[in-house]
Amino acid sequence: MYPLYRIIVAIIRKGDQLLIVNNQSGQEKRWSLPGGQIESGETLEQALRREVAEETGLTVTSSSFAFLTENFMPTYQAHSLVTYFDCKVSGVLDPNDPDEEIVETKWIDQTELAEYITSDDVRLPLYAYLDEQRQAYYMFEEMKW
Repeated sequence: MYPLYRIIVAIIRKGDQLLIVNNQSGQEKRWSLPGGQIESGETLEQALRREVAEETGLTVTSSSFAFLTENFMPTYQAHSLVTYFDCKVSGVLDPNDPDEEIVETKWIDQTELAEYITSDDVRLPLYAYLDEQRQAYYMFEEMKW
């Protein structure tokens, strides 16, 4: 049995553009949608508002459930439930990340998504949601070769 990580992610759009953030962990950098782990005692909505504010400086003015992914990753001995929300925001893009993991924020055209988001377990359900606006649940298990 692996520890469960509860994560929230914000889908923030401006026309046909998506807001992404560049996370740095050690020497490794990777692009993702804004979001992070839910802290003890937080609701999904509270975590969403906190993470978006920290990583982008923006304020979530409204949000709606988009989709849920469940991931089993034996290599990392982890199990995650990732809840995605479609968000409307206000304010100025100005990250104030206390963890100092966000090194850059960027608006990209939705057609550029595959250039930045390389994980299938994020990109594929996101494409489906953006194309169909359908709420769904997806489960991914690490492939064993």
